[in-house]
Amino acid sequence: MNRDILFRAKRVNGGKWLESMTISRGTIKRKAHDIFMEISPDKWVGIIPETVGQFTGLTDKNGNKIFEGDILKINHNSEYKNPLLCEWDSYNACFKFTDKNDYDCAYYLNQKDLSQNEITGNVFDNPKLLK
Repeated sequence: MNRDILFRAKRVNGGKWLESMTISRGTIKRKAHDIFMEISPDKWVGIIPETVGQFTGLTDKNGNKIFEGDILKINHNSEYKNPLLCEWDSYNACFKFTDKNDYDCAYYLNQKDLSQNEITGNVFDNPKLLK
């Protein structure tokens, strides 16, 4: 099984979302940002470190890639009633979907679970979606 290793982050200049397989720390070509993404061969741009999120390997009902920090609207027929935030669970070494209205609830969803649900935003651009 192939698995895409992909990251998403906001660009320092302009705040545009970028996707890349390659991230680097330090100084590149005299640009002193903390973290860079390679957006094409040998072309790097500074990114906002707090916005870096990894692709989960999962997609929503529209085929949109789900990254860390994404907020999902849950189908009304589901047992999950509130929006869920995609986060990395370092204890279990996997992605989880957390109900921020009930901190004790974390769900470990698979592609079948997500087939009727959709991304409504992300925690960086739309934090109010979690309320």
